[in-house]
Amino acid sequence: MASLRSSSSSFTQHCKYDVFLSFRGEDTRSVFISNLNGFLCDKGINTFMDDKKLPIGEEIPAELLKAIESSRISIVVFSKNYASSTGCLDELVKILKCKKKGQFVLPIFYKINPSVVRKQKRKFGKALVKHEQEFDMNKVQIWRVALEKAGKLRGRLYKKGYPQYQFIQEIFEDISPFVGKMKGDYSLLHELNGNKKNWKIKARVTRLWDVYNLKNKDFMSLDMVLLDEQGNHIHARIKDAFVHQFRESLQAGNIYYIKNFGVIPYQIDYKIVTNEHMIKFYATTIVKPAESDHPSIPKYKFECVLFEHLSGRCDKKVHLTDVIGKVSTISPVYEKDKDGKPLKRRIIKIEDKRKLKIQITLWGDLAESITEDVCLDRSKSTILIITSTTVKSFKNQLSLSSTSATKVINLDNQKDYIRWDFEEVVRDKRTIQEIIKFLEQSKSQEAIFYCMAVVKKVNAENGWYYISCTDCPKKAKTIGSTFWCERCKKEFSSPTIRYRLELHVKDESGSSIFVVLDKEAEKIVRIPATQVYTTEIKDEDDDEDVVPKPIKNLLGKTYMFQIEINPNNIFPTKQNFTAIHVFEDHVYKQLQHEQEKNQILPLKRAIDVDVEIEREVPKAKRNGKLIESEASANEEEDVDEKNEEKEK
Repeated sequence: MASLRSSSSSFTQHCKYDVFLSFRGEDTRSVFISNLNGFLCDKGINTFMDDKKLPIGEEIPAELLKAIESSRISIVVFSKNYASSTGCLDELVKILKCKKKGQFVLPIFYKINPSVVRKQKRKFGKALVKHEQEFDMNKVQIWRVALEKAGKLRGRLYKKGYPQYQFIQEIFEDISPFVGKMKGDYSLLHELNGNKKNWKIKARVTRLWDVYNLKNKDFMSLDMVLLDEQGNHIHARIKDAFVHQFRESLQAGNIYYIKNFGVIPYQIDYKIVTNEHMIKFYATTIVKPAESDHPSIPKYKFECVLFEHLSGRCDKKVHLTDVIGKVSTISPVYEKDKDGKPLKRRIIKIEDKRKLKIQITLWGDLAESITEDVCLDRSKSTILIITSTTVKSFKNQLSLSSTSATKVINLDNQKDYIRWDFEEVVRDKRTIQEIIKFLEQSKSQEAIFYCMAVVKKVNAENGWYYISCTDCPKKAKTIGSTFWCERCKKEFSSPTIRYRLELHVKDESGSSIFVVLDKEAEKIVRIPATQVYTTEIKDEDDDEDVVPKPIKNLLGKTYMFQIEINPNNIFPTKQNFTAIHVFEDHVYKQLQHEQEKNQILPLKRAIDVDVEIEREVPKAKRNGKLIESEASANEEEDVDEKNEEKEK
């Protein structure tokens, strides 16, 4: 690979894109390509993905050819219907021409064997025979030669059942060497070690804070977290003697070229980020601001830990802990005497998507970084990321406490919550059949998954709304001419109408019922339930079985559902799954594009590292080699062919 990297440097030094994605949309866009593209964008890789469907027989646009020429890497995803698209075949021809000039090409054989591509067998062969009847034979022959050459390239084979998240991670590892080093004469953060002195890096300062001695309160250092274009981060420190040289020139959020610094083993008890090294500034260290903001470098990265795994960090001086959650309670700011001096303190509680809660104490100025009014606004949820906390236990109850490195980030809305958890979306995305299979096999029967499905029917047998309390979403009890809320312990005469939609949904694997409630339903219907009730139901003589027109508009639309599985979902005759969040298909794709535009990396949960180590690693070759044998892939294709014949 070293020789290929050097030979391709002249081709890639002025490239606009890191990766060009060539794929057959109907085969892979929603099930694989969207996840791959989202993952790469989250890693700071600039991708080009064409979403437009090219009519059969038309040549690919000039801008598409230009995008191929302007890419360092091309990932060609061969699926069963790839050869039926003349646009895909033209892209492949262009890609192979660019390969001769130094472009790195990685073929992905998605549930098909490389020999099918190389020898144009099965659907590939049928598609080319059809093309021969419609196009010039010389043109078809060019396509055949391109497929033969591409089928001989070293790539990756994706088999059904192989963990998609892990497969995408391996693709990222394959292309990583061909991305960062070609962008300049600087090193990436993961390459730093103590064996060299003349390092130069380009990184964004994502966090910046002062460190004081806990005993005598003397100033000790100016610390920061640096983040590069591939999502690597490192803790850097400027000792008090040199801080005056750098304080005015350093600002959180900006990008800098930094050289003439030391790389040392992590020397402090609590690690801020996962890295075995840290950077030490010298008096001779040079810091130069980048000419402009580089969108390839993310603005943030955090390593959030799941609440159920916090106990493993209790009273251990190994890592500081990042968490994310929705604010559930917040106390007023008050002062507590600490070491003979008053110190501000505020206690909040946040909950995760599994409704687990954790108490966090914010000390000093952090206590006023959020206000009670904002956090208790019932019209929206307040999602916070709180970084660099310590985990403690008091009377067998876990709690978190802020440190000098702690930052509180308000995500403002649920869209950001999903964007920050995009790796979770990719990892936990399942088909309906896979979710049902989980219920059959899992003992705990508690989980959260993401599922993309189409709404086929709205079940109105149980009504499309319910009557609730005015102050909370709890269902109200009717007592004569008034109503009673058990949660709020109050009686009222005018209840609130809230949505309860039973949606019959379907994806490529099967169908089920997803229940969408209250604000999540209002988000996709786009009209408050009270207004629909007033304008629609009254016109239908209060017939609750009639589905109002605004709700009927959901039929045929595709949504990404975040569903919660718990024992209440399980019924003897059917499975109803509660949708915690719902996003329209185009909004889900927009979030991917926003990630590319805003370059906000998703949360990388620290516990994921341990989980990945504990999982059984499939027998797979790495570093770009095929991960499965051709024989096993052929067996799978035979099964697919038989299933297709049965369907016909």
